[in-house]
Amino acid sequence: MASKTTSADGSRRSLASSFLRIKKTATIGVLGCLVALASVIATPVVAGAAPVPCNAAALVTAIAAVAASGGTVTLTSGCTYTMTTVDNTADGPNAFADITGSVTIVGNGATITRSTAGGTPDFRFFIVDNSGTLDISNVTLSHGSTPAASGTPNHGGAAILNRNVLNVSGVTFLDNNSQASTGGGAIDNHDTGVLTVTNSTFSGNIALQGGAIEDEATLCHTTTPDCGRAIVTNSTFTNNSTTSFGGGGFESQLDAASPAVCVDQTTFPRASCQQAGGAHDTLTGNTFSGNTAITEGGGIANFGTMTVSNSTLYNNSAGSGGGGGVQNTGSISIVQSTIAANSSAFGANLHYFNGQPTASVTALAMTIVTAGVTGANCSAPTGGPVIVDNGYNLDSGTSCGFSTSNHSLNSTDPMLGPLASNGGPTQTMALMSGSPAINVIPTSFAGCNGSTDQRGVSRPQGAGCDIGAFETDNGTTPDSTPPSVPTNLMASTTNKPSVVLTWSASTDNLAVTGYTIYRDGVQIATSFYEPVTAPPVGGWPAIVMFHGLGGTRASMNTIAELTFANEGYAVLTFDFRGHGESGGVFDLDGPREVQDVKEML
Repeated sequence: MASKTTSADGSRRSLASSFLRIKKTATIGVLGCLVALASVIATPVVAGAAPVPCNAAALVTAIAAVAASGGTVTLTSGCTYTMTTVDNTADGPNAFADITGSVTIVGNGATITRSTAGGTPDFRFFIVDNSGTLDISNVTLSHGSTPAASGTPNHGGAAILNRNVLNVSGVTFLDNNSQASTGGGAIDNHDTGVLTVTNSTFSGNIALQGGAIEDEATLCHTTTPDCGRAIVTNSTFTNNSTTSFGGGGFESQLDAASPAVCVDQTTFPRASCQQAGGAHDTLTGNTFSGNTAITEGGGIANFGTMTVSNSTLYNNSAGSGGGGGVQNTGSISIVQSTIAANSSAFGANLHYFNGQPTASVTALAMTIVTAGVTGANCSAPTGGPVIVDNGYNLDSGTSCGFSTSNHSLNSTDPMLGPLASNGGPTQTMALMSGSPAINVIPTSFAGCNGSTDQRGVSRPQGAGCDIGAFETDNGTTPDSTPPSVPTNLMASTTNKPSVVLTWSASTDNLAVTGYTIYRDGVQIATSFYEPVTAPPVGGWPAIVMFHGLGGTRASMNTIAELTFANEGYAVLTFDFRGHGESGGVFDLDGPREVQDVKEML
């Protein structure tokens, strides 16, 4: 499939998943050396911390050494640490020591996985206890498993259970499964837990509730004016699910029966108490797609207090509880977001159920709600509170109850493009040319002028801001005419390590800068860089660069362009399946990934 971009800086980069004009490849031996060099450069080891040898026992020992006293553990770049045994049973079985100090784990693109071999016991990887802090980055955590409770209920978080402070950056949570009663297929944020997640991916995680993240941190600290909360930014939730309850991607819990809600907010120390309004969560710049809940909230189920902004919820589904995209029972504010093509019989995109003991609120501003599947876009309790229209919303139907007096649009098609990589850390749905959502929000409206969209593009780009998570880059008439479909695709000179593809080029009103590769129906995202000089006879020599587990091609693109392309090489970088902007699900066994690499070569 052809794609096009307009490059303001005139760079050599062929954007939007391109594979272009490789005329000649280097020999396999030389290419292998170059790829290995690229991997080392792309994932530098942090100075001052020697990498832990690439074996499970060494990692258990290294983490145990710092778990209480504090320190940094650096993983070997590209290593897969396969865990097979339980280290301790603090609130359920764990692979590593209970973290009570301040610990930093630098992943360097490594993977920590629970063995899938028969007989491997259930265990999560980390528990961050009441006095602990864990900063973890650039690692994949896969196949963690917390068992169903036996006797005293154990908590969830098949990758991490957090009771105090957990900071996550650039981490991939893959195929973790929590059947513990409190849920959280990847992370269970509990008690006074303060959770921060940035630039991370949650894929294929399963739990009773909260398929990827369960936030039940409703308690406040007894010695400081701080309470449990979760902040999630620029992250992707895809194909996570629940087996019993709600929140296919994320669930935020309500006030517990005890202890009492905090009254005195200034005197310390104080007795244990919980903040009013349940768990408090802020979700910004995230994409939820393909998540499923047995009951309510295919993408998000909120029973606490939540703000969702500059986010996209697409193609999620919920069961009998409603809210394919979002289900709210607590208080939620949704701002400058796009909720599209989700599925549920009750509020295909958004369901408001006033079931809290205290008053709940569902409020939307500058948000698109469109194309609900198997149900109306919105659903609210009969005779109960209505969805609050805070202005400049768009409903493709009339079920959300938006008002023209608040400058909102009903029965209006926003003319969205498909969920795609349109720049920025997460996928979005672009507004097509002529969309009624473009430029309709005046710059004087709160939240318009000086803000950014989900990709980080400044608002406004034109005379006003756009409705939804996507701000059209040129503000008025975005280039939305698709290029023609390439024809006459032929494969020749096919052998084990390579294949030569030829085709008749696409045409476009602006320019065609790249082509998207599909393998077995799965998009493999690539970037291509070529020298600025004229090619030699027979074409440039080529380099193919690929990342380690948990990484993305973004970490290699600067080197590809500024180092290798400047030295006269054509360079192709790509994301493995289930990583970065590529589709599909990553398979640790690797046969499809190996074949992908062969075909890139």
